[in-house]
Amino acid sequence: MLMSSHSVPQPKTPRTEALAARAESNAPFHTDRARTTYQNQRLLSWHDADLFVSAYEPAASVRLWSRNSIDVLTIFLQGGAQKHEGEINGSGFRFGAHRRGQVSVYPCDAGMDFDMAHSRLKTCDLHFPKQFATNQLGFREERPLTLQLAKSDPFLFHTAEQFVALENLHDDVYALQKESLFRVLALHLFANCCEGPALPLPVNLHQLSAKRARQLQDYIDSELHRRFSVGELALLAGCDAREFHAVFRNTFGNSPAQYIIDRRLERASQLIRDTTLDITGIALDTGFSSQSHLTTTLRKRRGVTPYQLRKRSARAFLLQREPRRVFTR
Repeated sequence: MLMSSHSVPQPKTPRTEALAARAESNAPFHTDRARTTYQNQRLLSWHDADLFVSAYEPAASVRLWSRNSIDVLTIFLQGGAQKHEGEINGSGFRFGAHRRGQVSVYPCDAGMDFDMAHSRLKTCDLHFPKQFATNQLGFREERPLTLQLAKSDPFLFHTAEQFVALENLHDDVYALQKESLFRVLALHLFANCCEGPALPLPVNLHQLSAKRARQLQDYIDSELHRRFSVGELALLAGCDAREFHAVFRNTFGNSPAQYIIDRRLERASQLIRDTTLDITGIALDTGFSSQSHLTTTLRKRRGVTPYQLRKRSARAFLLQREPRRVFTR
């Protein structure tokens, strides 16, 4: 669970400063514990919702109190809590350990004051502003999340683990993957942890018209060298960002992130085969962060390195130019 907005050092920009200020104002828990004993890192900010990965040093006892202005989801990735007792909305509680894989949900406006002892912890913490399910996920009406402590939810846990695997990957394709994962995680949470059934509005899962699909393909192919965002692609596709991923998959048979990777690899492979351009330049011109990024992706997805691809192409070129031998009897 997030106890403070203390973060690992990051380069300061107007956006990061604004995010830090928002995290400070929305920190869901206050504590008597020294900040130097833990740290957290924001992995994603999407429509005023935030996802953090947090690490905590062992503590024999720590007191936490709050009245959240946001919904909070905590997913235990490593370690556990041996003691958890106190009051929530004036009612006392006491129970045993939190374990790896368990989740806790702290609803907006819940008043809490409790003590906890824990080992070394690593958690994934998500903050959702009010009306998030209605405004961003398309639910028919906002239903409060229910308080849950140390519940088992394998889906949330494994989705959080996928986020951690993407923790240090920051190009646009990984950003698209993170947004997709976050939306899926949020849909699961608000569909399964609310008071009463939370019903999403029906989504029109249509395909793009042939003209619109061709425009989107041409746009992506012409801009492979730079970052893409879901917002700009959804705008070009002429559909709401909430339904963009489904519409895109229905049209192209793949997610936006996977499609962009495939197009970049296709362009890079063509340039490697058919030109003598420097491979580092090819990598940067087709949207890869470096030659090693291109090499790793090409080997993983197509089982070949840029060097091997160029060598094969050169051999094929020489064979085509070699004169045929005429055998006479």
